[in-house]
Amino acid sequence: MAMRNLERHLSHVNLEEIGKEGQARIANSSVVVVGAGGLASGTLPLLASSGFGKITIIDGDKIELSNLNRQPIYSEEDIGKPKAIVATEKIKGINRETEVVACPEFISPENIDKLIGKPDIIIDCSDNAGTHYLLSDYGYVMDVPVVFGAAEQFTGQVAVFNGKNKVTYRDIFPEPDFSHASCSEIGVLSTLPALIGTLQASEAIKYITDLEGLDGKLLIIDLKNNVWETISIQSTASKKQPKTLTEIKQLDYKIPCVMFGFFKKPYEIGLGEAKQWLKRDDVVWIDVRGNAMLRAEAVPHKIIPAAEFEQRINEIPKDKTVVLFCNTGNTSGTLTQLLRQMGYDNVFSLKANISDFARMAEEQL
Repeated sequence: MAMRNLERHLSHVNLEEIGKEGQARIANSSVVVVGAGGLASGTLPLLASSGFGKITIIDGDKIELSNLNRQPIYSEEDIGKPKAIVATEKIKGINRETEVVACPEFISPENIDKLIGKPDIIIDCSDNAGTHYLLSDYGYVMDVPVVFGAAEQFTGQVAVFNGKNKVTYRDIFPEPDFSHASCSEIGVLSTLPALIGTLQASEAIKYITDLEGLDGKLLIIDLKNNVWETISIQSTASKKQPKTLTEIKQLDYKIPCVMFGFFKKPYEIGLGEAKQWLKRDDVVWIDVRGNAMLRAEAVPHKIIPAAEFEQRINEIPKDKTVVLFCNTGNTSGTLTQLLRQMGYDNVFSLKANISDFARMAEEQL
C-alpha cells in the first residue's frame, strides 16, 4: 500500500531515522490489536494517524460505564455497544487511508489462527494473564513479534516478544501467575493505560522501521513515584514453550484471576520478615533504583540499578541471602524472578513501601 498523502506524514518523513522509506514500511504493514480497552485507547488512534496500512481490532467485550474512566476512545453514547465495532468506526475517521477491520470476538486457542493469521506485528492490549501467554505463544510459533503491555494500579510494563532476540512472555513468567488480576479488579490510575498504549504504538513503529526499541527488554513504569526502569530479559531454557499450533490448542489458557494484593509470592518478603532479616549478618541488601537511594546508615547495602543488572550480575553473591528492594517491590520483584530463573535461588524481593522500610530500619539502629 503506497502513501497517497505524503503531507500527512511529514513529521515522520522529516525524521532521518524514519524518512520516506520507513514511512512506506509503516504504510505497507498490517497490525493486529487484541483488546480494545484502556491500552488500546492509547494505541489505536496513534497507529491510524501514523499510517499503518491495516489495523485489525479483536475484542468480544461491550462498553460499560465503568470503562469510560480509563478508555477515552469511547463516550456515554457507546455504552452497551461492541468495543471492536465502535473502536473501528472511530479509528476509520482518523485516517481513511488505513484499512480497519473489526472482530467482535474473544480470542481463544481454537480461533486464534483464524482471527490473527500472520500480520507484521501483534499488539497485546489485553488485560489478563491468560491472553498474554496465548499471544506470546502464538507469536513464537508464527514468528510474529508481539508488543506486550500491562497496567495495574500505578505500574505499567511494556516489552517486545518474539522479535530478533526471540524472548517470550514465558521468559518472565515461566508458569501462570495466579495472583495477576485484570485492572478492572484491582484498580488503575486512569491515565496509565493510555500511556502504556502510546508506548506500545511507539514500539510498533520502531520495530517496523528497524529502530532500536524494547526487543528483549522490559520497561517498568511506576507513575506513583515517577520511576522508569528498563531491564534485559534473559532467555529461560527450562520454560514450557509450545512450539506448534497443535500444542497451543491443547493448552488451557483460562487462568483464574484473584486479587493481586492478597497473595505474597514465595520469593517476596514483607516488613515483618525484613525486620528480622535486618538483624542477620548473612543477608546482602541491594537497592535496584537508579536514584533516590535509601540512606546507607539505615541499611548497609549495595546499589545496582536495574539498568545495570545485566553487566553487574557477577556482583550478586550466591553464598548469602540477597534481598532486592526498590520503591514498592515491583521492579525488584521482576528482577528477582529473572535471577531465580538463572539459578539464583537465594534472592528475594522486598514487597513494601520504601518509606516504611527506611523508617523501620532507622528504628532498628
